[in-house]
Amino acid sequence: MQDIQKGKSIEISQVIDVVEQMVDSIFRNQDALLNLLRIRKKDEYTFMHSINSGVIMITFCKALDMTKDAIREFGIGAMLHDIGKARIPMEIIAKPGKLNEKEYRLIKKHVQYSKGILEKNNNITGAALEIASQHHERMDGRHAW
Repeated sequence: MQDIQKGKSIEISQVIDVVEQMVDSIFRNQDALLNLLRIRKKDEYTFMHSINSGVIMITFCKALDMTKDAIREFGIGAMLHDIGKARIPMEIIAKPGKLNEKEYRLIKKHVQYSKGILEKNNNITGAALEIASQHHERMDGRHAW
């Protein structure tokens, strides 16, 4: 979009690469991209956070020289880790100030909700599910919440 605004032409080869990757993704796991769209519909910040988390996870896993299959699963888990926020009322998600105790208890449930949503999907593997269900877990196994 920025290139077009600057008068440049579309880099169609880049578009083709992205679309091919998306098509491959749909064939591997048709629900993953749909879940991301559900996040975006609910909250743009969480959507961008999910995309960024996935990119960082994929880059990190690649640096660790993990297999492509493992990188894919870790990337899916990172991108969908906050899908449970779709079950939290928007007025709590987007509240500008500090959450009250009741709101805070509810927002903490997004991890459980993420796990429940992903468990219902047969295409989500153990690695992706673990990332989503443990993303607020501390090193000692306790939950940060």
